[in-house]
Amino acid sequence: MIPWGRLQDSPPAERFAIETTICYREIGQEGWHQGKTENISASGVFFRARNILADKTRVEMVFPLPVRGSGASGPYVRCFGQIVRAARLAAPGGDTAFAATIEEYQLLRSDSPAIPLQV
Repeated sequence: MIPWGRLQDSPPAERFAIETTICYREIGQEGWHQGKTENISASGVFFRARNILADKTRVEMVFPLPVRGSGASGPYVRCFGQIVRAARLAAPGGDTAFAATIEEYQLLRSDSPAIPLQV
């Protein structure tokens, strides 16, 4: 496990189109929900999911980072932040699109007990 990192105020971060499974939950809750990321930056995550969370909800998120060029999973990221935008999508399936900040993060090995089983 790598120590917690904190992001400093800086210009808008470059976004990377990374589609992967994300598990998330409201801080203080036991159960995890699952969704799919669309893009990730150093300061936030944009993802789609079925469970609805309100703006300003504090969340914990865990997702794998892909290994460049292989499609395989590398380390996992465990991060804390908050929902800053939620919009119900009109597309079939009724997912909600979420924008969440990343305020603190930690890199995890794939065998870490902090990784939810659903990821």
